[in-house]
Amino acid sequence: MTLTQEQKINIRAADYRFVDKVKFYKGYINSRGYEIEGTKIEELLALSKKSDFIEEDIEERKIKIIDGFISYLKDYDLIKE
Repeated sequence: MTLTQEQKINIRAADYRFVDKVKFYKGYINSRGYEIEGTKIEELLALSKKSDFIEEDIEERKIKIIDGFISYLKDYDLIKE
C-alpha cells in the first residue's frame, strides 16, 4: 500500500504541537533545499492560519464534525429524527 501525500502529511504532523503541525500543513523547504508540499485540505489550511489551537477550538471543531455527521445521516435517511 502506498500512502497519499495527505496521509503522509497527517502521519508526520500527528505527534507534534500545533505550531509544528502548521509547517506540515502549509508546506516548507527542508534542510536539503527540497520543497515539501503542504496539504490541499481547506480545513487544515484554514486552521494553519490561526496563531494557536486551544481547547475551545477543539470543542468547536468536535461539535461541527458531529453535527455534520448527523446531518449526513439524516440526508440519506440513515437516522430517524
